[in-house]
Amino acid sequence: MALSTHWLSHITAWQHSGLSQEAYCRQHQLAKSTFLARLPEYRAQAKSVSQEPPVL
Repeated sequence: MALSTHWLSHITAWQHSGLSQEAYCRQHQLAKSTFLARLPEYRAQAKSVSQEPPVL
């Protein structure tokens, strides 16, 4: 299942924010446990995208 755009945008924003996961979640009123549960989905999705062969 693909990661929702909601979580995709939050994880991307967190990575560029310079904040800790805890600080980002607190600032955006997100449950840290839910945020942490989405990270493996994000990583799996990013890995599958990077392993796709180029289209010619």
